[in-house]
Order: sequence, then structure tokens, then C-alpha cells
Amino acid sequence: STQSTWALHMVNNVHPQTLCVGLSVETLETLQNLEGEGAKTREVYLSRKADLAKKIGEDLYNFLQSFAKQDMSQKEYLLVPSNILDKWMERVASKIEFSAKFCD
Repeated sequence: STQSTWALHMVNNVHPQTLCVGLSVETLETLQNLEGEGAKTREVYLSRKADLAKKIGEDLYNFLQSFAKQDMSQKEYLLVPSNILDKWMERVASKIEFSAKFCD
């Protein structure tokens, strides 16, 4: 997983790592204003999740369409291998790894 890889990198790295943490003391009014910003941030987050789910769904649909066939009477059907979802998941993982735009 990413966390364990990152942790091993931190432990095995010969160069020291630095982490800077900031702290801010704000007025109650400022904090109340941030609550509104938090709601907007949550809305944007949920919108992005919905967009990503739609993009993944569209990718699965397009992948399955590549297996569409027509019989003699022009009826369409899908003839897919039994490991179709495994192949699709590998394809999506590859797209995510090599294309930063896939998740945008």
C-alpha cells in the first residue's frame, strides 16, 4: 500500500526528513466564517467524488462495449471472458498510474 511504501521510504532514506507544522490562533468570528468555507469544500469534495465515479462508470461501459458482437439477425450481445472485471481493474489502475488527468 502507499502508506507502507511511504513509511519504508522514510525509514530507509539516508537523508533526514523535516516536517513543519503550523498553528494559528484565530478569533471566534474567523472560525465561524471558516465553517461556511468548510461546507463549500465538502461540496466540492463530493462533486469531485461524483465526477470520478461517473468517469469510472463510463470507462467500464466503454471497456465492455469493446466486447460487443452482433449475430446474424443483427442482435447485439456481449461475449466476455470470465476475468473481465480483473482485466478492467488492471486497466483502470494503469490509467490512474500513468495519467494524472484520469482522476481530475
